[in-house]
Amino acid sequence: RGETEELEGPNLRHDARFELKDIVQGKVIWTRDFQKDVPAYSFDEFSGRLVFFWRLGGESGKARLKELPELKAKADALGNKFDDYLVEVVDAFAQKTVGTMLLETGMGSFHVGRGISEGDWLVLRDSEGRVLVYSIATGEVRHRFFGDTAAINPRRNQIVVENFPGEVELYDLD
Repeated sequence: RGETEELEGPNLRHDARFELKDIVQGKVIWTRDFQKDVPAYSFDEFSGRLVFFWRLGGESGKARLKELPELKAKADALGNKFDDYLVEVVDAFAQKTVGTMLLETGMGSFHVGRGISEGDWLVLRDSEGRVLVYSIATGEVRHRFFGDTAAINPRRNQIVVENFPGEVELYDLD
């Protein structure tokens, strides 16, 4: 379509609701409304955690950051934060936020993609072909691995990362 012609149908990037439903019992377990911009997100099917990503340079990222005074102070100390992220991990089954943190990108040198989360761990895949492991409690990056797909064993603090197609490595997160 032409640049000036609007697309028809619902816009899934604005005024949206996320719902987690128990299809067996036919009931809604958790909902969250986004009145303006919908953040980027990733859903961990195994743990039932949602990972939301807001760019701090965007209006919705700035608005969300204002709601979190403890993180706003940290963000103000970062300096150039336009390409950094505010990340929120939500346990949809428990209906609560597990943690919220800032993620520095080195002035936009990488972007984050899908994420998984178990226990205190947040594992993100970035645009540079790395698996980044963060502590949700501290917000600090704890490990960086080259690879694509990862799985966490939170009871043993282990992660398995597919470094090359069909080749996996097991790492101890301690």
